[in-house]
Amino acid sequence: MENTNKEITGLVNDILNTANNYTENAIPLVNKLAEDFYQNPNREAWEQLTDLFEGIGWIIETLTEIDSITNLDKIISEHETWNEYVQIVSKLKDILPEMEGALESGDNILIGDLLLYEITPIFEEMLTKLKFLKPRAVDQGVN
Repeated sequence: MENTNKEITGLVNDILNTANNYTENAIPLVNKLAEDFYQNPNREAWEQLTDLFEGIGWIIETLTEIDSITNLDKIISEHETWNEYVQIVSKLKDILPEMEGALESGDNILIGDLLLYEITPIFEEMLTKLKFLKPRAVDQGVN
C-alpha cells in the first residue's frame, strides 16, 4: 500500500509539473495564435489550434483523474489551491462550446477573441495555481 501511495504521488507530481510546463509554454503561443486568427490563419495556425485543443483535453482529462483519487488531501498539500485550480479549468471547459460554434461558423475574429481574451487569462490563472500545487511527499516507512 505504501509503495502505491508513493507511485500515485509521483504520478500526480509528474502530471502537475507537465501541466505547469505546458501552460507556461502555451501562453505566448496562444497569444500568437490569436493574432494569426485576426489575420488570415494559414495551415500551420489551424494545426496549432488543433494541438491546443489536444492540450486542453489532456489538462481536463488528467484533472478529472487526479480529482477522483481517494484521500487526495494526503497527496496534494495545498488542497484549497487544488480546488481553485479545478474551478479555473472548469472555466476552460465552459468556453469550448463557444469555440466550437466559432469554428463551425468560420468566425476567425471570434476564435482570435476567445484565444486572447478567454483562454490566455485562464491559462495565466492556471499557471499561478500550478506553481503552488506540489504533492505532499509520502515518505513513510523509511526509518
